[in-house]
Amino acid sequence: MSLDVCTRRFVAAAGTLTLMFGVAVWGQSKGEPAARDADEAFDVISVKRHPGERARNASAMRPGGRFQSESSLRQLIRYAYQLQPYQRVVGSSAILDQLFVIEARVAPERVRGRDGHFPMVRALLRDRFKLRVRFEDETQTVAAIVRRADRLGPNLRALPYDCAAPRPEPSPDPPPAPCVLTIIDGRLKAIVSSMEDFARRLSLSGGAFVDATGLTGPFQIEMQFDPASLNDKYASATPSEFPSLADAMQKDLGLGLENRRRPVPVLIVESVEAPTEN
Repeated sequence: MSLDVCTRRFVAAAGTLTLMFGVAVWGQSKGEPAARDADEAFDVISVKRHPGERARNASAMRPGGRFQSESSLRQLIRYAYQLQPYQRVVGSSAILDQLFVIEARVAPERVRGRDGHFPMVRALLRDRFKLRVRFEDETQTVAAIVRRADRLGPNLRALPYDCAAPRPEPSPDPPPAPCVLTIIDGRLKAIVSSMEDFARRLSLSGGAFVDATGLTGPFQIEMQFDPASLNDKYASATPSEFPSLADAMQKDLGLGLENRRRPVPVLIVESVEAPTEN
């Protein structure tokens, strides 16, 4: 398979795409989560069926210890276990695709860091939905980001700060730019804490990208590529002046893409029940 085909296969179609925070999955283990999750719980929880046929499919931890979710149960499970788009949730129960509105509260000091509420969401799923899951590996073809040159490309620049590092408070200095990756009409701009972070964010396009560069440290990344390498619908009779995503990576970043087969964890729903509403 050529690298251009690899690009089409692993990058979702989008004219304008903003990719925010993603979470690593390669370290996920099989079976139930660690026992320490059982000690984590929200203080107050409200679970209700969604009154309509469509939901925003959004879940988030708000300031002040407020968690809000309006989504299908399947999407909430994906959120709670921080799954990438290419990871499957395997289960046939009809309740997985039912819509729910969930609100929960916890003392703000109990939320430790940006990811501290995820164990609480998993505990909510176990307590209110009687959810039991396990992870199993399935082999998928992934796009590995690799080094192609001894010297990094001109548009892969090291940053003097880590966008993911907590900022001391109080601080008179303006906050640094946050971690982010955007793709608008084939123009990619990113500020990432590491190349692994870059691969995770790029995977939010719907593909399966993994870091195999061995590079560490925060980076600022820019490149322009042919939107047709995102999806065939962008192809035209007029050849593009811009390279494919794979070629742009090599020219601008000194990196490349290689197809590799490797295990990807999928989440198996062993059992789940309808909750008691309140």
